Amino acid sequence: MASPIMDEPPSDVLAFLRQHPSLRLLPNTHKVRCSLTGHELPCRLPDLQVYTSGKKYQRLSSAFSAFDYTAFEPHIVPSTKNRHQLFCKLTLRHINKSPEHVLRHTRGRRYQRALQKYEECQKQGVEYVPACLLHKRKKREDQMDVDDLPGQRTEFWEPTSSDEGGALSDDSMTDLYPPELFTERELLKPEDFQTDQQEKPKQSEKSTAQREAKVGHKRGRKLRKELTPLTKKFKSHHHKPKNFSSFKQLGS
Repeated sequence: MASPIMDEPPSDVLAFLRQHPSLRLLPNTHKVRCSLTGHELPCRLPDLQVYTSGKKYQRLSSAFSAFDYTAFEPHIVPSTKNRHQLFCKLTLRHINKSPEHVLRHTRGRRYQRALQKYEECQKQGVEYVPACLLHKRKKREDQMDVDDLPGQRTEFWEPTSSDEGGALSDDSMTDLYPPELFTERELLKPEDFQTDQQEKPKQSEKSTAQREAKVGHKRGRKLRKELTPLTKKFKSHHHKPKNFSSFKQLGS
């Protein structure tokens, strides 16, 4: 749905706005905004007349008309994009064309640091470059340095021509020492691998030892069970008496 076209204000309202540059008509609305105070009011001639006759507007308007913007040149100049704004060449920022905003910007730390840097460059005879442009330039150079670093591109590993004929054994020492140290017999000696027939006797010997250990363990348990009643009986005969009354009765 298309937005409705706003009617143009009456001619007397437009003439009044031309007399007060600080009052700006907001687009697509029936309101006016004051650049001195930021206040918004209806775009009606009676309301505009009451507002402009107020003490606050009169004080700010007199300061606005008497304010000398040329005192901040060549660093702060009229903006080429918006006639209601100014542009700072030191910080590359737009400023509202009002004494309050200009003073706030020129008294800020960012502008003061940029102004000090500009004066140092003038003494050294070098060109001044705003800090934001230096940051962008350094970031771009760092990115170019990273792209130019060797080894950043990972390539797929491909075997050499020597690998295609078959890899050497891991246990071979011929690639570490000269061939003169190895006799022909040692080089041709087959690997000492055990076959299944050679491993079977070892497995049978191991199983026989396990069975003998199991039988010995059972015999030991049976022997301990047989000795337990005899041990208890021997201890009962040699137990120390609790008191001496039994010895007295035996002596009497």
